[in-house]
Amino acid sequence: MSKDYYEILSLSRNASREDIKKAFRKLAHQYHPDKKGGDEKKFKEINEAYQVLSNEKKRAQYDRLGPGFDRAGRGNGFNWDYYSSGASEADFFDWGDVLKNFFQEAFKNRDQAISLSISFTQAALGDTIKISTLKGPVEVKIPAGIQSGESLRLKGKSAFGNGDLLVQIVVKTPKKLSQKQKEILKELNL
Repeated sequence: MSKDYYEILSLSRNASREDIKKAFRKLAHQYHPDKKGGDEKKFKEINEAYQVLSNEKKRAQYDRLGPGFDRAGRGNGFNWDYYSSGASEADFFDWGDVLKNFFQEAFKNRDQAISLSISFTQAALGDTIKISTLKGPVEVKIPAGIQSGESLRLKGKSAFGNGDLLVQIVVKTPKKLSQKQKEILKELNL
């Protein structure tokens, strides 16, 4: 069950550091387990609330995450009020960036292999093709006469640091050759 630390210390949400300290001392003295009429469970609860609210960083997290906040500084509950009250995009964690950075670090400076399908005509005559990678658009210059299975090495274009991008060519061979394709073969003496 989640706890409202402000309620435990009988404080308002805009309480000062001094207010928090005073409330803690008063309640800790009242519920200390060594005192007659003390309550160990209540004392621990008061101490937990004080540990969070007296620490600026933990208090800020608690204020954002609400009563679902636990002692380790993580939210263990979901506070819909916070997320529906105009939280900015910056308040949300961008897992895309985290994963991208993780993989870039894990595979730093490693080569990356991809496959690129091209037409018979592009293979025969050559072409320049733009492809999209994690590092943005990359131009692949296809030399005339390239065959299926051959690879092109693009230095430093890997998505993983400074590694190379290896582009394996797959030529889509038509079942029937068009007149233009027949002319190309004749011109190339194939």
